[in-house]
Amino acid sequence: MDYSRDSAMVQITTPGKYPFVEIGTSKDKKKNDWCISLGHPGGYQADRSPPIRLGRIIANKNDEFLTSDCTLIGGDSGGPLFDVDGKLIGIHSNIGFSLSQNRHVPILTYHENWDRLKKGDRWGGKHEGGFLNNPERPVIGAMLTDADSGDGAKVQSIVPRSPAAKSLRVGDTILKADGKDVTSADWLIEKLRGHEVGDKVTMMVRDKDGNERGVRIELVAAGKLPRVAPPRPQPAPKGKANPADKGKGKGKAEGQSKQPEKKESPKAKAPEKKEAGKPKEEKKTDPKKPDAPKSAEKKEEKEANKDKEKEKEKSQAKIDPLTEEERKKLQPEFNKKMKEGLEKGRMELSPADMKKFGGQDGFRKFKREFEKQLSPKDRQKLMQASMRPKAVDPKKYDPDKPIQVGEKFFRDVLNAFRPSVSAASESTHLVFRGSELKSLGTVVHEDGCLLAKASEIAEENNQKLNVLIAKGKLLPAEIVKTYEKHDLALVRLTGDDTPEMTPVRWYPSSEPAPLGSLLSAAGSGPDPIAIGVVSVHPRSMSGENKGFLGVSTAPDEKGVRITMALPEGAARKAGVKRGDIITKINDIETDTPEKLIKLIGKTPPGTEITIEYLRNGEELEQTVELGNREGYDASGANRNGRMNRFGTDVSKKSSGYLSVMQTDLPIQPRECGGPVVDLDGNVIGINIARAGRIKTYALPSDLILDLIGSDMKKLDEGKSVGKPKEAEKKSDDQKEDPKKESDDSKKEKESAGKAK
Repeated sequence: MDYSRDSAMVQITTPGKYPFVEIGTSKDKKKNDWCISLGHPGGYQADRSPPIRLGRIIANKNDEFLTSDCTLIGGDSGGPLFDVDGKLIGIHSNIGFSLSQNRHVPILTYHENWDRLKKGDRWGGKHEGGFLNNPERPVIGAMLTDADSGDGAKVQSIVPRSPAAKSLRVGDTILKADGKDVTSADWLIEKLRGHEVGDKVTMMVRDKDGNERGVRIELVAAGKLPRVAPPRPQPAPKGKANPADKGKGKGKAEGQSKQPEKKESPKAKAPEKKEAGKPKEEKKTDPKKPDAPKSAEKKEEKEANKDKEKEKEKSQAKIDPLTEEERKKLQPEFNKKMKEGLEKGRMELSPADMKKFGGQDGFRKFKREFEKQLSPKDRQKLMQASMRPKAVDPKKYDPDKPIQVGEKFFRDVLNAFRPSVSAASESTHLVFRGSELKSLGTVVHEDGCLLAKASEIAEENNQKLNVLIAKGKLLPAEIVKTYEKHDLALVRLTGDDTPEMTPVRWYPSSEPAPLGSLLSAAGSGPDPIAIGVVSVHPRSMSGENKGFLGVSTAPDEKGVRITMALPEGAARKAGVKRGDIITKINDIETDTPEKLIKLIGKTPPGTEITIEYLRNGEELEQTVELGNREGYDASGANRNGRMNRFGTDVSKKSSGYLSVMQTDLPIQPRECGGPVVDLDGNVIGINIARAGRIKTYALPSDLILDLIGSDMKKLDEGKSVGKPKEAEKKSDDQKEDPKKESDDSKKEKESAGKAK
């Protein structure tokens, strides 16, 4: 196990023939190479296959991590990253906030340390809490490794201004925690994970001289500590072999194995890259070659672009930096604008504001000061608000305009998918409430009827419903029917100048699209708004009817062992902990995780169940009120819920559907309601919910056709469908006051008599 690189090897000890994957190479992977990831996001679910996700390599640092935009989340760690040939090139490690920050241990790391990993060697330093970017995990602020003597955890380094800095010293060995013997660094890390921020842990510590002392350390959130990178192993002295290469010794020396060669290799190979480019240079400068003039033109163009960039840098540099005194005076004003942005959920500073606050550099300094007063939860809200898409002005927006992208690779990809979405985009329009874009609408009937996401376009502050069908052409509309269980609304254009619309051409199929099939999401323009794959086959998401215990489990000879009790989950609230072994639920034996899942799944949320379990050999019993899985995952009040929102917003209604197809299409909630098409342009569904960082749900086309079939038949026959909300309101008013209706009738009769 290499703690510094987050790589490990596990051996299955039960004899047998097991399926396996072919190992590839990560060394030659370049930016924009396609890749595919698998895993169990959010934890293993018995009714779900491992979701497939498509992405590309963003960066390849073989001495650190492969970075891709194959989106990951908690539960994916340890899962595989494949190249397009299906060969293993990386193992999922950790994530950042944006959708393109997904890091994988390169398979090169395993190639280079295969024998050591297979032997069970352990080396490198590990920071408590691991690599997962969870800013709220409880920590003491120390880098730990196994003690030289075998028992205990040795303090390898300490984060400045951390709780550990007040009580520990580098070289100390932690012997006990809360009265229990510390058997390894891993044991202590897991022990700390079971605590909450603010808890105080009592420790017995031995210093370098062998003196023992007791300390009491208060745990803090990891996000409150300064960022500290894992220590890189130091090169071995020249001319001397590293003893760890032969498998000798333990501890610090082992962390130096082969690392110098890896660290120096990028620099050593840099000249080779230049050498590889020489033939091209010779080709350009050879006057006999026919494309020499073109090369010269390209060279001039590059020089001109460089000049432009320099001018741009100069113009940006003209912004005078603010003095410390000026910054202090402007900080309250900046904080006010940031708070307003947090309330709105969107950060929008004008160019004048940016100039006032000193440009990008000044903005970053102000933002750092503002963040100091925020809680981890508000800090995440700020990041989400900063990444939220800009508002769309219905009066100026051109729905037929191509998507603006800065990188040629993206333009080439969008162009490749244009034929797939060309027909569907003719039937896709933008739906607004007032001036705010709320949903896409898919035309289902030529009389101006569209399907949109009901929960997003619901009536709000008496704002009018409008549909943008072309630049400058915003037409009034009304909701005539809502299919509540599927969160769909049938919208009809009401203007006198409503043109004949082009209905979408559905592709009903008795067989679902194969897993991994390439998909694109159609918008109103010529380009797809997202590209992805079928991640999971259609299945029911009606989690409102299923109980949720809030645990991850593993088989155990005595029952089912809890490997994780989720914060705010039903089990943890009731006092059931990680490491407990569940033996019975309501007197029914639970000898496998599958049986436990089945028992909990058929019990409604809110039901109280009796759990019998073992803790350190002691038989215990606890009454637990089951929660709701979908509500838990959609909530931002827990770790999984917060991680689910890293880099994306989540739809108001993102769960509880009777049948959905899960994809990895990275759309925004306001882009739901539009068609999902396959490579041949067949419309196989409608995007209905952005459900999190790694998933978007779509309603399959056969379900939609069954749902709206009878209503479409009515429209074909010239009959009305449903009743507009305004008409419903009027009808309800009349029913509420029949006396008023009677009085009105009398007045009409009296006036008619006078006329005679």
